[in-house]
Amino acid sequence: MMMSESNCESEVIGDCKGNILVMDDEQPIRMLADEMLCRIGFKVEVASNGEEAVALYRRERESGKPFDAVILDINIVGGMGGRETIKMLKEIEPGVKAIVSSGSRDSVLMTDFRRFGFSAVLPKPYSIEELNDTLRKVIS
Repeated sequence: MMMSESNCESEVIGDCKGNILVMDDEQPIRMLADEMLCRIGFKVEVASNGEEAVALYRRERESGKPFDAVILDINIVGGMGGRETIKMLKEIEPGVKAIVSSGSRDSVLMTDFRRFGFSAVLPKPYSIEELNDTLRKVIS
């Protein structure tokens, strides 16, 4: 079942900066990321695991409203994590702009993110400014 808890669409004021997908297995983190992204002008979809993220990515791409970037948590309890998810997203769209995010700063995915197909890294916890700066660099 698809979990898209974002309330963002009605909150984006002015010009939308882009369409972002956030995948994290922890609901409080999904909610916080959603709130921060809305505040800085992004439309947001959220997923609790890789399977949901891939399905949402495919749906938005096929509808003509592709995601401008995705933020993927590395470790997903009971589901597909960031390492497997980026592989599947690259099959759908080789040029996907993906940001790896984790509290495990010493993970090989965080230290050598480009080798795994990620465009940037966003260590947790992150501020709204760090989130905005990372997205601006990845999207532009």
